[in-house]
Parts: sequence; structure tokens; C-alpha cells
Amino acid sequence: MADWGNSMMLGPFDLCRVRRAAFTLVRAVFVVPDSQRAILDAPYQFYVFELFHRSWINKLSHFVGIPVAMMCAYSGLSLTGAAVLASVMLGMHIAIARASRLEGHIVVPLVVAHGLLFSGGVFVVAPFNGAGAELYRNPWLQVLACSVLQYLTHMLEPCVPAPLSLDGRMQPMRLWVRSLTLRRAVGVLLLSVPHVMVELISSPRNLFLLIVYAWKRCGYSLMSLSRMWDFISSELSSVRPAFSLAEFRHRFNSIQSCSDDLS
Repeated sequence: MADWGNSMMLGPFDLCRVRRAAFTLVRAVFVVPDSQRAILDAPYQFYVFELFHRSWINKLSHFVGIPVAMMCAYSGLSLTGAAVLASVMLGMHIAIARASRLEGHIVVPLVVAHGLLFSGGVFVVAPFNGAGAELYRNPWLQVLACSVLQYLTHMLEPCVPAPLSLDGRMQPMRLWVRSLTLRRAVGVLLLSVPHVMVELISSPRNLFLLIVYAWKRCGYSLMSLSRMWDFISSELSSVRPAFSLAEFRHRFNSIQSCSDDLS
């Protein structure tokens, strides 16, 4: 019995292998796990969004799919439930703006955007879905369909990130497809379901980014984020861009320090 118990104990080397395997699995599912926990770090969220949404078709599918998914979600709830969800979403986005010192510039657009999405879901999408029993009128299938669409358009991205790439770098999609093995193809297929779920849970925080993008497109410069845009432009051309939050902060802060020294 003692021998069996000793045989079941993992040594330091085995624990390292288990931890490494667990980290690889988490990285394979979430690609950038830090983006799921550093929700209040707007510069990092913008950076990750730009890094993985370079294709205009992919970016368009998110700009359309995320707001539509939110309206479909509102349509599937009672009026009280939809109001509570809208309030939670607005509160989360104001918290992000506050943490990034944007609350004085973006609160009004946030309130307007969430009001429009709530109204669209409750007064437009809900009556449409309630007009029949067809499968396509199911609001939760509509939400899922939006996430599937967003996942599929990632295949149009010019580069494949680690750990899906072969060498841990941003690998060109054409080269990655050419070197695709059966084992790796099966792995990608198995990861498709969790990746769709990641798209789903990422939508609420990405909605904040889309609202800021829309506000910026309307002509507001958001000078407090000007250095961030410059940093993102430089990182997009790198074959080894920062992925982790710690690496992003190190590089971003280094550039800020250099800019301050030059000024």
C-alpha cells in the first residue's frame, strides 16, 4: 500500500511537466489568458484586439456580431432581466473607463450606446423573435451564431499566433497552412468549440473597445491613448509581439519613458 502511495506521488520534475502541460492547454484555449483577467486595463485590451483582428473582414464581423449578440441576449430576457444586464454591462464599462482615466471623455457615449442596444434588443429584436417558433428566432442560438461567425473570420487573419504556430512566433497563415499536419489539424478542430466559447465570454469587454473605436471614428482624438496607438502600430510589425500583460507593460512603459526623456 505504501509502495502504491509512493508511486502515485509526483516528483518535482513531474510537477513541472504537469504545470507546463496545463499552461500550454490554457494558452491553446485562451491564446492570451491575461486578456481575460486584465479586463480593466484598457490599453492592453486595445493592444490584444488590434493584434488578433488585423483582417478588415474579421474586424467587421466583431463590430457587427458583438452588438447584434448583445441585442439578441436582451431579447431573450424579461424586461427586468434585460435592464439588469444592461446596467451590469454599463457599470463594467464605466469601471474600465475609470481605471484607464477615460471616464470624463467616454461616459456619455457609453450610456448612449448601451441605451441603443437595450432598446434595440427589447423593442426590435424581441418582437421579431416572438413572432414565430422557428429555430432562427431563438435568441440564444442567435448569440451563439454571432460567436461562431467571429471565430470563423479569425481564419482570415494574416498570421497565426503561438501556441498554434510552429515556432512560437506570429507565423504567416499561408506558411502555417502549408506545414499543417494531421495531428495539428485535429488539435485545431478540437479547440474550435472552446474557442467559440472564448469569443462569447470576450464579447462584453470587447464591446467597450468597439464603443471607443466608434467614438474615435466620430472625430474624438482621445489624446490620453495617443501613445498607446503609436505603440500598437510598432508592435504589429513585430514577429515576436508582446503577449503577456507583464511583457506588454514592460515594453509600453519603456517607450513611454523614452518619449518622456526626449521631450
